[in-house]
Amino acid sequence: MPNVLAKLKPIIVFLRRKENVDASWAAFREIVEGDTDQVCKELTTRWLVSVADTYIDMGTEIERRNAMFITMLCNLEKVSQTFLHWRVNYENPFDVPAEYEPRKIRLWDGMTSMHLDIGDVTNNLFRRLHPLLEPTPHLFRIFQEVVARMKTHPTTMAALDRRHHHVFEPELSWRAGPEYDRWRASGELPLDRP
Repeated sequence: MPNVLAKLKPIIVFLRRKENVDASWAAFREIVEGDTDQVCKELTTRWLVSVADTYIDMGTEIERRNAMFITMLCNLEKVSQTFLHWRVNYENPFDVPAEYEPRKIRLWDGMTSMHLDIGDVTNNLFRRLHPLLEPTPHLFRIFQEVVARMKTHPTTMAALDRRHHHVFEPELSWRAGPEYDRWRASGELPLDRP
């Protein structure tokens, strides 16, 4: 499938403008669902989000929901990076200080931050997202590609993962490792389960 973007871009424009919707939607689905791996290979994350946005606008109820997960994940990363570059604005905003006392920070209305060493915020997010995305394999594949790119690019989640080492995992079995014994001994991790 040569040049996926050249094929998809005008179709997305037609769909946004509500022009020739039935034929455009059928062509869009054929390209994306016909070879999702190639779509993921050729499109940038920006365009994968545009694909997800199109499913949000046009898809079935489950496709709209699942596509929204992809868009939300990417948009939250964009918001986080916007804040970092606006407020922190130093040369390496994605570095986690070597001297850092891992703890939760109180946020707003009873919310707390993710603990940098043993936090499970992202694990629980991915653990819950995976089974929801599985019924839409084309969107699950796009989600997996977006997450893979988030791991390897300068993102806030990749920065957290350099310290945490398990940010992108959809389960908590990593907590059973001996390196987490001190957290179980302190009571910050449950003794009976990961």
